[in-house]
Amino acid sequence: YEQLHKMPDGQKCEVKIIWTSDYILITDNSYGMNDVEFARALKLKAFNPDACKENRLSVYGMGLKYAAVYLGNHYSINTTRYGEDVRRIAEIDVPFFAVNNPTSISANITDELADERGTEIKITKLRIKKNDTKEKEIREKLGMIYLHYIRTGKLSITINKIPVNYSKPELRKKDDGSKYFEKFDGSFTSDGITYTYNGWIGILDKGNQSMTGLNLVQADRCIQLGWKPQAIFGKGNSFQNSRVVGEIVFNGDHSILSYDKDQFVWSDIGTEYIFFSK
Repeated sequence: YEQLHKMPDGQKCEVKIIWTSDYILITDNSYGMNDVEFARALKLKAFNPDACKENRLSVYGMGLKYAAVYLGNHYSINTTRYGEDVRRIAEIDVPFFAVNNPTSISANITDELADERGTEIKITKLRIKKNDTKEKEIREKLGMIYLHYIRTGKLSITINKIPVNYSKPELRKKDDGSKYFEKFDGSFTSDGITYTYNGWIGILDKGNQSMTGLNLVQADRCIQLGWKPQAIFGKGNSFQNSRVVGEIVFNGDHSILSYDKDQFVWSDIGTEYIFFSK
C-alpha cells in the first residue's frame, strides 16, 4: 500500500470482481508482477522468499492458483508491473495439465496496454454456479476478511459493481444502556516463542450462528472466521454459540498457521491451552 500510495496518481488498491454465469474476472490497479513474480504465479507450490518479512500480508498468499483451479477449469493471468513497459500474459487449461503434466507454460510478452499497471485474472469453464445468495455470502465474508484494509481506506473491493463492506454486529445492551463489549490485550509464550495479541469480545443482540465466533487476524487480514474454542463456546447449541462474537489480532511476525494458511493451528504444541490459561 505504501508503494501504491506514493505513485503519481496516489490511488488506493482497488479490486474489481465481475462474476457471471460464464466467467469470473478479477482486476486490480496494484503494483503488477515482474518476471520473477509472474513465474512464481504459474509454478505450483512456489513460495515468496520475502513473504515472512515485516509481517507482510503476503505471508499468507492470496490463493491465486488454488482458487482458480477450485473455481474453474481454465484461467488466465494478465499483468503489467508498475514502471515497466511490458505486459505478461499466460493461460492455464487445468484438464490439459492434469492429463499431460507439462513441465513448462507458454507466456506472451507484449507492449500492448503496458501503460495500464495491475493484474487481471479471468477464470472460465466454471465449476460453481452463480446465484444471488452465494454472491451475497462471498461479499460478506470478504468484508470480514479485509475489514482492516477496507476500514482504513487502503483497499476497496466490488463484486458486480457492489462495494464490499463490513457491517458491525448489533450488540446486546445492558440495563444501563452500554453494550456487552470488552477489549483485551496480552501476551503468552509457547515453545519458546512469545505471542502478543489484542482484540474484543461481545454478545449479539439477536442469535445468529452464522456470525458468531472469534475472527483470528494477523497482518490486518482475517485468517480464520468464526473460531469457536470449546473453552468459551462450550458444546452444541449453547447460548455462546449463537451470541458470542469477537476478534483476536495477533501481532508481530510469528504465526501459528496451518499448511494451507487458512486457519490457526494450536493443538500440536499445546498453544491453545497456554493461550486460554492466560
